[in-house]
Amino acid sequence: MILHHWNLKHLWYNPKMKIYNNIKIRLLQACIIIKLLLKNINMLTVKMRTNNIMKLKTNKLSLQTLITQKKKVNILDIKIMLKIHTFLIMKKKNINNNNKNKNNHMRNHMKNQSQ
Repeated sequence: MILHHWNLKHLWYNPKMKIYNNIKIRLLQACIIIKLLLKNINMLTVKMRTNNIMKLKTNKLSLQTLITQKKKVNILDIKIMLKIHTFLIMKKKNINNNNKNKNNHMRNHMKNQSQ
């Protein structure tokens, strides 16, 4: 399946999200298109955040390229990007959780000391 360059304006616009930065809007729209395309894939617990997408690069394409250039994009590239992306998000979550646990551990330790 080949994904062509879509006119994203018609697909998604949410006036509540007042993002005037065109690229951000486009990136968010692209996420939604990708979610629609890959609806049947369990992987789509993915919530794509714009800054992660900006960072996200694969060997062939970045999501930005997919949107800003009129290129044909292979669905496999998108799946790979999503996998990398999910991995990045999970990694970030784990780091945050580990930090929380460390902080709680220290807090409890201090409490116990003072009693």
